Amino acid sequence: MSPLIKHSNGKLAVRSDGKLAKCCGCNDCDPPLKCSYEVTFSGLAGDFAFFNGTTRVDCYGACVYLARDGDYDLWLIFWPEEGWGSVINFVDAQCQMRFLSDAGISEACDPTAGTCSIVACNDAGCADGDSCGDSSGATCVISEVSA
Repeated sequence: MSPLIKHSNGKLAVRSDGKLAKCCGCNDCDPPLKCSYEVTFSGLAGDFAFFNGTTRVDCYGACVYLARDGDYDLWLIFWPEEGWGSVINFVDAQCQMRFLSDAGISEACDPTAGTCSIVACNDAGCADGDSCGDSSGATCVISEVSA
């Protein structure tokens, strides 16, 4: 059974139909989304090359998953107007790349649908100022956690 979601105030999260939200409560999905997913990047260069390969992200809140290290955050997010996507963010620098899935909002309950491509990038604070341009063909796929 999936764990229940608690807000920072300690109260249990409730879906719009009044049922308790299970990890990870998002878009009233039934069955609920998984507690963790894997994001696999390819084609990244410069400062972003570190992320080539697979990283596990865990439920952080409704429609938000996160892998955090001291230097970076890797987010998997559902944007209501756009669909599922991922963000690589270096914490103390203006060095960020945003990906969006081609599946769009029609797959609100399936983050694994589609392939993600870059929709925005800022390498002004990256050590390698060509990180965005050199990564222009990068993609990512989202998958269920492998055993």
